[in-house]
Amino acid sequence: MTINVTANSAGSVTSNYAGTSYANPGMTFTTTVNAPIVGNINVATACYANPSPTLTTTTVT
Repeated sequence: MTINVTANSAGSVTSNYAGTSYANPGMTFTTTVNAPIVGNINVATACYANPSPTLTTTTVT
């Protein structure tokens, strides 16, 4: 991802995980699980971080 920023004064840009609930997740996965009786099955997972952690902070000068 590329973000081009033009600023009139110094500041910062932060990125955080999205999502506020299991109905509005910030991350989703599909994992293949080997179940002993039925074999491989795909399991959907949804999660969100609360509080949402800061992943990056970029200073703009």
